[in-house]
Amino acid sequence: FEESITPMTVRTMLSSSHVDEKIKGSKWLLAMMSKGRDVHTFFPHCVKNVSSPSVLLKKLTYIYLIHYSSHPSNRSTSLLAINSFQKDLMASNQLIRALALRVLCSLKVTDILQIQLLSLKKCVADTSPYVRKCAANAIPKLRHFSNDPLFVQTLLNITVKLLDTDQSTMVLGSAVTAFIELTDDYSLLHGSYRKLCQLLADMDEWSQVSVLGVLAGYARRFFKSPGKGRAEVIDDEKRRGRVSDINFVPTKDEGRREEERKEKVELPERTRKKIKRRVVRKAFYSDESDESSVESVYISDDDDVHTPHLPQPSTFSNMATTSNYETMDSDEHLCADHRLLLRSSLPLLRSRNSGVVLAVCSLHYYCGVSSIPSRQSIGKALVRIHRDRREISYVVLQAIRFLVVPAPSAFTPFLNEFFVKADDPGFARLAKLDILTALALNHQSVDAVLRELRTYIRHDDKSFVKASVRAVGRVAGQFCRSVFNGENVAINCLKGLGVLIVASRHGDVVGEAVCECRRILQAVKLGGGGEWFDAGDPENVRTEILRRMLLLLMSHLGDGGEDVEIEPNAYSEVELPNEAVASCLWVFGEWATHPSGDFDVVTKNGDGYRGEVLRLVAKKFPSLDSEVKLQAIHVASKVLLQGSTGKDLPEYILNLGNLDVDHDVRDRARFESGILSSSIGLSGDNSSAPSTNSGDTGLTTTSLLNMGEDEGSETPPPPTPVETTAPVPKSLSREDAVSIITSLKPPPMTAAVKPEDVNSFRFGTISALVGQKADGYDDLPDWAAEDSPAELRDPVKEDPSRQADPFGGVFGTSDNPAPYKDSNGVGDNYRDSSSSDSDSDSDSSSSSSSSSSSS
Repeated sequence: FEESITPMTVRTMLSSSHVDEKIKGSKWLLAMMSKGRDVHTFFPHCVKNVSSPSVLLKKLTYIYLIHYSSHPSNRSTSLLAINSFQKDLMASNQLIRALALRVLCSLKVTDILQIQLLSLKKCVADTSPYVRKCAANAIPKLRHFSNDPLFVQTLLNITVKLLDTDQSTMVLGSAVTAFIELTDDYSLLHGSYRKLCQLLADMDEWSQVSVLGVLAGYARRFFKSPGKGRAEVIDDEKRRGRVSDINFVPTKDEGRREEERKEKVELPERTRKKIKRRVVRKAFYSDESDESSVESVYISDDDDVHTPHLPQPSTFSNMATTSNYETMDSDEHLCADHRLLLRSSLPLLRSRNSGVVLAVCSLHYYCGVSSIPSRQSIGKALVRIHRDRREISYVVLQAIRFLVVPAPSAFTPFLNEFFVKADDPGFARLAKLDILTALALNHQSVDAVLRELRTYIRHDDKSFVKASVRAVGRVAGQFCRSVFNGENVAINCLKGLGVLIVASRHGDVVGEAVCECRRILQAVKLGGGGEWFDAGDPENVRTEILRRMLLLLMSHLGDGGEDVEIEPNAYSEVELPNEAVASCLWVFGEWATHPSGDFDVVTKNGDGYRGEVLRLVAKKFPSLDSEVKLQAIHVASKVLLQGSTGKDLPEYILNLGNLDVDHDVRDRARFESGILSSSIGLSGDNSSAPSTNSGDTGLTTTSLLNMGEDEGSETPPPPTPVETTAPVPKSLSREDAVSIITSLKPPPMTAAVKPEDVNSFRFGTISALVGQKADGYDDLPDWAAEDSPAELRDPVKEDPSRQADPFGGVFGTSDNPAPYKDSNGVGDNYRDSSSSDSDSDSDSSSSSSSSSSSS
């Protein structure tokens, strides 16, 4: 447009007697609208052009009116043009009829609600599918104009009648969208269920998404559960086998029986036999002839020519016979209508629209048979669309991230697809790490994942490096008792993390590696029945990790010890985060107080190191973080229970905790002080609660902080405590206190996606994406106890007595369609009144147009 065009010029163009000038002015308005500018002030000049005989001008005018007809300043002017809108509902051009209905239904005025309803009813019976589609799209608009139950029921009757009688896929998609806005009563879809399934592939893409969601709810409400398929059973067995490595604490007898059982298992030898089969090579084009040949192949006795080799049925506890195992992988036991839905939607996995593919995957996961071919089709489709644009890739990767936990078999063949690429954005890298750790199910995948993670720790993005370190910890925690290729997985991960601790000079990365080492050590100790060392660590990797963590702790708190076989100042430049310091303290407390005495053997001066660490902790206790203080109190309690070191420093740390400003630290200190006071007794006890006065011990702060300055000197004996009036009665034995404070605890859960989170929301929805229930989200219904009768879904037959009004009951409820019972009475009267109304509307519209033109 010319730059010389001004708003005054546009008003002159819109009021011109030449159609070309009006079209030019209307195009300028639409151009301004596309730029986001507010042009509602031109509404009075533009609304007059509705009565123009030019079809192009009508289209441009209606596009403008759709946007600004509901503007508060234009509402009165829009009401004056209602007669013109109603007249255009009978225009010969279907686009004009549809645009007139869209403008009329955009007016949010209660007084014209009945006029809008009459116009909707007229367009619903239109011969043009496009007009009927616009009428179906107008139903949700009118639903928000009024909450009257009778009005809502009227709209629902129109929608259900559209679903039952209309055959156009263009109309059915919009009708299903309107149905979702109106109700969640899936019983109203009985008559249109089979038609929707059969026409699903012919609908437009976004209609397919809506229809798939509705049909999924219908299937859950009226069909019974298909049961577990082979893929689901295999996934459950793999998941239980992996979790048992973490949560099972075997005794010595159980461990010996397990080893004997493994040694006695002998796999039968497979015999190979030669068979002949015909191989058909399909031509690239369908009109060319196919080529076939006979080839000889060797197969095993227990192999199937058509299906991959699977575990035997005896490995699954919930399957008794082979025949039952074989029938779980087909859908023949399902209801015929249930099979119709699954089979008609399966080809849509090849759709180019990612939303359709996600909807089909969701339908087959929640409503289909969890067979191996079905799960592989779902995984293949999701892997294909995750390579799309960034925003689509994010949604699909999050869906895979949630789906890979309950159904890893769907993505196991595509492990290499989730390796991080150089051009992957940050969110894709983090999501792929979670997927890779979930797919680490056997020794092949574990080796591949660990090799891939080893390359990620050299990445420039330190947040991604930390996430990679956490992924290594998750893999090690899942297989803390597993040995692949003669090497323990957890020990192998510890070895790599130990190298990272020495090589890296980035504090956050080293701290993350320390935390993961602590989790792995905790899992290994729990899996080993509380023992730190066993025959599974011939290279003493755990001993080396413990020494490095001790040196890190002492370097952070003060000067390192000289007796540790690592350079004392190796970590002087590394600033550990608080979580890493707390992890080092926990490891020190578990290792230094272990009854085996390995700490004294490894460090060659166990009492000296215990006293030095306690001295450094006591010296820096007021400046430590609350998380570190909690571990310091726990370490002091363990040292007191062990009894190999003096009681003065540990009791001093407990007294500092009793007076700390943080209530969590005070509670923990007083809790453990009470246990120790009731079991072994503390210096200065004169009541049932531990003393909080540091002067009762006869020590000064200076003397305590200067203890152990010389590494070679022995720890000075504690001064004689002040005599108390009466000793505290002991109500706990030493064994009880040890079991309370030093009992084995399970390692923290480090799973990227917890199983309970997977079942919270359907994957692929916005609620699953944001982690909370979004507006419009509805949970899937529970499965029905039995399949509903197939007769319910027979197509609706047209009633010949209601041909005069095919949408009977529009002004009443479905139970009381009295106004349209008599086709010769009320129906004819309505038809006469509507025609007379249209005549009067045309007269009034012509008069209004003449008056507007004269003005």
